[in-house]
Amino acid sequence: MVSPLLADDLDAVDVLRDDLHVAACRVALGRLLAQVAREIVNALAGVDQARMLDRDYDDRGGQRDRASDEDANAGRHAAARL
Repeated sequence: MVSPLLADDLDAVDVLRDDLHVAACRVALGRLLAQVAREIVNALAGVDQARMLDRDYDDRGGQRDRASDEDANAGRHAAARL
């Protein structure tokens, strides 16, 4: 038979273990949600950048700015991943 004091300590350990498990799950879920949120923001930024592609000309005779085209293409790829 287990003494009442030891039984209380074992119950406390069980509660602590459960609390730690819940906290670990929340941290893992928080990281996952943060990653999903970043992907959504990046994709939306890419969609906005892609919409601006047709209006993005520099002052060199109406030629497109190559860096902006590359940014827009990266945005399209990010949007496609969603």
